[in-house]
Amino acid sequence: MKKNKIKKIPYFPYRSNKGFTLLELVVVIIIMGVLSLVAIRGFSNQTAVRLYEQTKIEMDSLKKAIVGDADRIQDGVRVDFGYVGDMGAVPTGSNATGLGKLKTDPLIGGNWNGPYVGASFSDNPDDYLTDAYGQAYEYDPTALTIYSPGADITLTFASDINNLTNKTITLLIKDVDGDPIPADTSSFTIVLTLQTSSVVGTVTGAVVPASGFVQLTGIPMGNHILVVSYPGLPSVIKRVSVDPSFTLAPINVVFTFP
Repeated sequence: MKKNKIKKIPYFPYRSNKGFTLLELVVVIIIMGVLSLVAIRGFSNQTAVRLYEQTKIEMDSLKKAIVGDADRIQDGVRVDFGYVGDMGAVPTGSNATGLGKLKTDPLIGGNWNGPYVGASFSDNPDDYLTDAYGQAYEYDPTALTIYSPGADITLTFASDINNLTNKTITLLIKDVDGDPIPADTSSFTIVLTLQTSSVVGTVTGAVVPASGFVQLTGIPMGNHILVVSYPGLPSVIKRVSVDPSFTLAPINVVFTFP
């Protein structure tokens, strides 16, 4: 006769069903509060960094809109001189008045080829006037600065206005064989057509000294076209790139004089 086996019932320690004690609840609440505070501070720091970095990017875009992007090179020549290159001056008027000319043609002459801002900003057409904190940029055309109140950043977009609008071009007119240039130096015609579409220099009757050196002053940065003529000879045509960051070497203008 088989004996019935008695199954052993697992032993579970006695558990109280009274729930958490007040002390345990207090500890849990404190821990949750600390974790929440850490999370909030981390999020706030991330937001602050994001707004600050976004403002720096926007201010750099405004700088490039005014004075161009020196890194935009084509065939070894800088091709972007911004508002100044096309207009021959920085935008006049402070704050939104000045910055607004980067977006809308001021109709004051020159060769405005904007808008110079927009691609790096939001869909709001006036977003370029405010920093990432929503505060209006302060633009000073005299100090050559842009200030962000939200980020407390001052950006100087040029060290000297003369580097932007008052450069000097030196020409060296000479004979292909190194012979002295003709004594009739008053017969030269020198025309410099600026990127702004205006013409500077001596248009007719340019008096060239025996040394052949001629200086044209008050030239804004940009890509300009130089034409030097002498009666009976083909004109010499050169593209002259005036960059604010360096002094232009003398430009050789070579003729084959009879």
